[in-house]
Amino acid sequence: MSKPVPRSPLYLWEGGWCMLAPHLHNRPHRHVAASLLVGLAAPIQVQLAGHAVSADAVWAAPDVDQALSSDGPVAVLHLDPDHRAWRALRLQGPGGEFPLAAHPDFVAALRALAAAPSVSGALALRDALQAGEPRPLDHRVRAACVSTS
Repeated sequence: MSKPVPRSPLYLWEGGWCMLAPHLHNRPHRHVAASLLVGLAAPIQVQLAGHAVSADAVWAAPDVDQALSSDGPVAVLHLDPDHRAWRALRLQGPGGEFPLAAHPDFVAALRALAAAPSVSGALALRDALQAGEPRPLDHRVRAACVSTS
């Protein structure tokens, strides 16, 4: 009989999702969503737009090449770049090291979720992401949303 493969919890909410995995290695790829990659026990290695980044957490803007390599547990969050949760992080540029120390409520919620995966824990994580004052919508997005009728 083969050994059972542990399942990775996946939590979905409006504007994003979070997956907890025991380890993860993938090839270069892009997402339409913004990515937030967090090592839960050790730093992770990420190829980001052709550059190697080793850090406890890394973020990648939408449509930026990325590849994650983690032998240990990792949290992968994808956030809609127009949603409050991503805009509240106020990150600019293609990506890089994510400053965990600047987001203590997010870190606490993520650690709690990783220790005891639950829907209420995922909602607390979402709320921690949305807590900051969001950056204004890109003027092009705002213009596209304005009714012309």
